[in-house]
Amino acid sequence: MKRFSVLALRMSRPRTVVLIWLFMCIGHGAVSGSYGPRLALTALALAGWYVHATCVNDRHGLDVDRINLLHSSERPLVQGAATPRDLRVLGAVGAACALPAATLGAGWAGLAIVTVLLALDYLYSAPPVQLSHRGMAAPLLLPLGYVAGPALLGAASVTTAIPSRLVVLVVGLCLAFVGRSALKDFRDLDGDRRCGKGTFLVRHGARATVVLSGVGWVSGAATLAYLYRGLAVVAVLIAAFTIAILALLWRLAFEARGEAQQVIIALVGTIANTAALVVLGALDTAWHPMHAGPRGLLLASVALFGVGAARANWGSYRLLANVRPDVPILVIVGPSAAGKSTLANALHAEGLVELFPSWTTRPRRPEETEGLEHRFVSEEEFAAAAAGMDETVEYCGNRYGMPSIPPPQPGRVRAVVMRPDLVELFARHYPNYVVWSIEDSAANLEARLRRRGEDPDARLASYAHEMGAGRAVADRVIANGSTRDALAEAGRRALAVDFAPLRDHWHRASASAAEVRRR
Repeated sequence: MKRFSVLALRMSRPRTVVLIWLFMCIGHGAVSGSYGPRLALTALALAGWYVHATCVNDRHGLDVDRINLLHSSERPLVQGAATPRDLRVLGAVGAACALPAATLGAGWAGLAIVTVLLALDYLYSAPPVQLSHRGMAAPLLLPLGYVAGPALLGAASVTTAIPSRLVVLVVGLCLAFVGRSALKDFRDLDGDRRCGKGTFLVRHGARATVVLSGVGWVSGAATLAYLYRGLAVVAVLIAAFTIAILALLWRLAFEARGEAQQVIIALVGTIANTAALVVLGALDTAWHPMHAGPRGLLLASVALFGVGAARANWGSYRLLANVRPDVPILVIVGPSAAGKSTLANALHAEGLVELFPSWTTRPRRPEETEGLEHRFVSEEEFAAAAAGMDETVEYCGNRYGMPSIPPPQPGRVRAVVMRPDLVELFARHYPNYVVWSIEDSAANLEARLRRRGEDPDARLASYAHEMGAGRAVADRVIANGSTRDALAEAGRRALAVDFAPLRDHWHRASASAAEVRRR
């Protein structure tokens, strides 16, 4: 039961659910100035629906997620923490909670809205329709689920009558959300291309996608400004937010670095969330009489969120200016039992490197930790994921595969561990790298292999070849000392030299972010 509850929380993706609830509150606020228990039931209905949506999407998008989101904790199916059957059951439970909650909270209108939303989950994610693969269809469909459905459900918890101002409001928000949803595929571009997912970005390119986003933002902002034409302050704020977003989109159109693109898109999302809260505050301030307490609470919440967003925006700008265009990857090679895994794990434990494990079908050794150097999988799991890997090879009867490596995180060096003869294959995908070759004497290698309970003869037969192959590709050779601590110290010294400019650069960026937080 605990495992299922944790899975439900992960699949609900709380930040997105809060965004959906925000649009629900906006729809509710367009027709009523008070909040009651019926709204809580509609919130429960939307949470259940969204769990169903993510379960359907993850089951039918597994191949793409194995490339784009291999290291994301929000994808338990990719991480092996859930099975397709788990998601089918959880999705059914989510739908079973959503339908009665919507009926109790918003009557038959609520039931109809949630039923349509559940159907959209399959139209968007599941074959044969799978609108997420059909170019322009995805950015046009997503606003129906994220904006229109929640807003109409929030209004239906009060009345089945739809005032004209609610229609204009929903249209404006949906148009703006087209601008937001058009940007989400930048993160997933690599996997979408390799798996043949025909998103708008894949079909038309980055600049056309930025233009589509800009058209969505401008048309949505114009609609909302018309709606609030009697409130000059709100209209000015909407215009200011739109100008800021367009400036960021202009920068995005000419930005080729994946990590910088994600910073820009995250910043656009933060500005959009602030704008949505302003819209909600304006609804209750302008259209409904409020008591001093609720009005103060609402305006204080908007103000706090705006201040937090401004701080995050400034920090993001500072970090964006310090994003390095081409960050090398540390490749650690060496013969079996030379100590490459020991060194990699020691540096990872100290937070100096971020390890990206290869997949392998060989059994895990007692001293190995799942998910550091390797992720240990069955033949069936490996075969299912092989299409999304950069390279796959076979060695000593076991299969090995290297999934795509995501952009770097400030403060850490990306690192992988592999055999030296695989570096050439690795370089096809990641041309900027630094190779360390870890060496030790044949006698020490034999002793370690025997302690593992392995027959050393087969491994030692290739010792001279692997030693020579490692030196041929190495930028640095590190001799394994007598202890783990000595090897780790040698690695720290090498890291300080080989990645000194990079780490100085990250230190400046981290200091800038810390200064922003202190303010």
